[in-house]
Amino acid sequence: MNPSCRPAGIAAACCLAAVMLVSCDKARKLIAEVKSKAEKAAPGEAEWISEISADRFDAFRLQNDKVVIVDFHAPWCGPCRQLAPLLEEIAAEYKGEVVIGKINVDDHRDLASSEGVSGIPDVRIYRNGGMVDKLVGLPPRSELKQRVAAQVEARRASAAAASGDGNGTEGGTAGKEPAIRPMTENWLPPGIERR
Repeated sequence: MNPSCRPAGIAAACCLAAVMLVSCDKARKLIAEVKSKAEKAAPGEAEWISEISADRFDAFRLQNDKVVIVDFHAPWCGPCRQLAPLLEEIAAEYKGEVVIGKINVDDHRDLASSEGVSGIPDVRIYRNGGMVDKLVGLPPRSELKQRVAAQVEARRASAAAASGDGNGTEGGTAGKEPAIRPMTENWLPPGIERR
């Protein structure tokens, strides 16, 4: 190596080390921020969202007293990362009524395969152990919230019917509207107008 090049090489190495040090400091600050946010999180919020493993999947989805949402995801998936805050919002909104389990498809390939996961994010909603809804891909915020709200209302209604809600009957079903109603003649989906 040419002796006249050594000072420039040393300077470049020092600059590189300084850049790496700054990056490490930024990473340390970011890690500290994340830890402090996790510590400041509402008490009990963490219990409604959890990473679940393949051996806990069956027991997790069979929680009869809650609406169970299972999110098949991967850390490298952009839409999965966009969905995470919405799931946190839903868990916070329905504390105690909705639990969310996240399954990393990279870590649990056999489970994802046996459950027929073909694309991620794959969000499945379970009630009384059975799957009642499924969304593949990043759903619009309003659609996911609407579907979860519908399942929470259905769970509340079935819980009220099972416990007798004061209608003067044992099952609490007298005077209630049937779950399935006949379609009216001029019915159209919401947002569609007849020409």
